[in-house]
Amino acid sequence: MDKMPSKLAAFFAKKGMKGLAKHEKREAMGKEKDTKAIAKKEKGAMKGAPKSLKQYEAKEHKGMGFAKGGHVKADGPAVKGKTKGTMC
Repeated sequence: MDKMPSKLAAFFAKKGMKGLAKHEKREAMGKEKDTKAIAKKEKGAMKGAPKSLKQYEAKEHKGMGFAKGGHVKADGPAVKGKTKGTMC
């Protein structure tokens, strides 16, 4: 079993994010997978994390369609930068 999910769970627990910590433990056991909503929460919670943990999460989220500095379209691949068009 990989040690990184355990380290990540400990990091989230230390930051007071018990829900994310429990999710990481269940994910490490193969009982859960990341959803886009959870991935977004994890990405926001990674501020101040060690570089190795950030790289692990980035690699994990890349498989879900997240691009570096971008977001996920509802029905397509990841895109970078700001959205086009105007807001109504």
